[in-house]
Amino acid sequence: DTVVENIEIFEVVLTVNDSRVRIADNEDTQIARIRDDDAFEIGFDMIAVNVFEGEVISLRINQTNDETTGSNANDELPPPGLSASSGTATKSVDFNFTSTID
Repeated sequence: DTVVENIEIFEVVLTVNDSRVRIADNEDTQIARIRDDDAFEIGFDMIAVNVFEGEVISLRINQTNDETTGSNANDELPPPGLSASSGTATKSVDFNFTSTID
């Protein structure tokens, strides 16, 4: 289909009707996930980046799948949201964050 959907899940349950066959404990159900191929997937080009104090960096966001036919393929997609939070570096003390999408 060409409908953008969340991941869908279904279960397959193994049964047997023969006293000579036993299903292993906790191995009677398999969960299957249907990953939508109609959505555009995006992610950072690099997961980790190292910078020196005072440096300005640009982070690249790429499409991570080859989807071109989703329901919004001919519409301009909205820009992703970006935010930054403190880890061991403190926001506004150790680093400044400006979100600009080009």
